[in-house]
This record gives sequence, structure tokens and C-alpha cells, in this order.
Amino acid sequence: MSESVTTSEIHLAKPHPQGSVVVVTGAGSGIGQATAVLAARRGYRVAAWDLNPDGIQKTIEAAGGFGASITAVSGDVTNSSAIDAAMKKSAELGPLVGLVNNAGPVAIGRDPQFADTVKDAIGSVEMVTAAFMQSNPAEGAAVVNIASVVGPIFGGGAAWYCAAKAGIVGYTKYMAATHGGRVRFNCVAPGGPVRTPRNSKFIDEGVFSKHLEKNPMRRPGRPDELASGIVFLLTPAASYINGVLLPIDGGLSIVE
Repeated sequence: MSESVTTSEIHLAKPHPQGSVVVVTGAGSGIGQATAVLAARRGYRVAAWDLNPDGIQKTIEAAGGFGASITAVSGDVTNSSAIDAAMKKSAELGPLVGLVNNAGPVAIGRDPQFADTVKDAIGSVEMVTAAFMQSNPAEGAAVVNIASVVGPIFGGGAAWYCAAKAGIVGYTKYMAATHGGRVRFNCVAPGGPVRTPRNSKFIDEGVFSKHLEKNPMRRPGRPDELASGIVFLLTPAASYINGVLLPIDGGLSIVE
């Protein structure tokens, strides 16, 4: 006979306090925009970082009645002084409970210098995270870094992109092992592909046709579908999830 579980052994996740703040970098479009909107709809205040003011305004408009919960923050994630100023402004909104490191270099259609781009891609995540940790995040805080299925799970695309995304996963695991008792660290790996403003043209031109043929879902993902996984990992409902790489790719990585 299996042992029964008493009600005293069942712990319901305690939500973050009202007015808690989530920082989302690259919040002006795509996955970042969808994450900022969903976080606002879930009751968080959102510090929406982006270098494009028009993009943040579109994010606020996309949130509808929840747009008042989103504050535009100008933040260059490759500049330490700008990061410190942006994090200070974000902390003034309320207790910081979440960080989504979404901003990063454009991958498709570019052939940048390997060393410089890898440095920017991984270094920006480290600098923003360091500023977040120094801001004394509230109890139950969490960080979600955005990587990719390309690099951590399988090869392809640009060499710098594979190296950078694999590096972000490694950094995430290090931070999870080192700071998990204070702040949880997890990583999301988009794939499929996802129909973001950066990818839409290439999806329509057939660049990803072979991937879509293999994808068990037989369609591209949507930014809001990525946002659902990201926001879940930020919440207390994921309080014992630490150091994972979560592919959100329609199952592509199990058949690729």
C-alpha cells in the first residue's frame, strides 16, 4: 500500500509580493516583448530594457490595460555604466524578484567577428546579472537566461552563435550551483524556429523549411509560447527548479 500524503506536507507556492519587479532586457520586440507583457499580466511591475524607445512603447501598448505596469528603461547591456544606471532605476520601481537576460546580438544575416561577438553575447549576460545580484534581490528571486537549441543541444548556424549560446548555458549552471540558495538560475533554449521579428522574413523565405519538416509540431513557435515558460521559471511555482536548460522548440531537439 502506498503512503498517503497529509495536507500538512503539501506546500502551496507563496506568490511574490504585490509590486515585485521583473527586469526584461531586449523588451522592445519578439520574445522580450512577449515576456514583458505576460509578466505585467501576471501582476508584476516590469522594467522593460531596450535601446529602442519606440519598441518599448509598442510593448506597453501590447499590454493593453496592464501597460501601466511596464516602465521603459534605456539600457545598453554591453556598457557597464549604462547597466548600473538602468538597474538602479529598475530597483526604484519596487523589490527586484526576476531578471530575464534576453537581449543579444543579431544572429541571422550577419557575419561578425567571432571573438568580439562572443564577448558581447556572454559578457552582457554576466554584467547585467552582476548588477542584479548587487541590487539585493528579494527572497525567492530568479534569473532566466535566453540561450538557444543551437549550440547547447546541436550544431549549426554561425560559429560565434553556437559558442555564445553554449557559454550562456555554462554560465547559468555555474551561477545556479553557486547562488541557488539565494537566487535561482535557469536557461531557456528557443528553437523550432520561433516567429520573431528577426526570424519572420527567413521563415517566409524557406530558410527554416527543413527544420519545420522535422519539427513534431509542424509549425514555428510564437513569442508568447516562449514567454509562458520564461515567466513560469521566474515564479515561486518553480521554486525548486534550478540550473536547468529548458528547450522550448516544439520537440525539434529530440528529432534533429
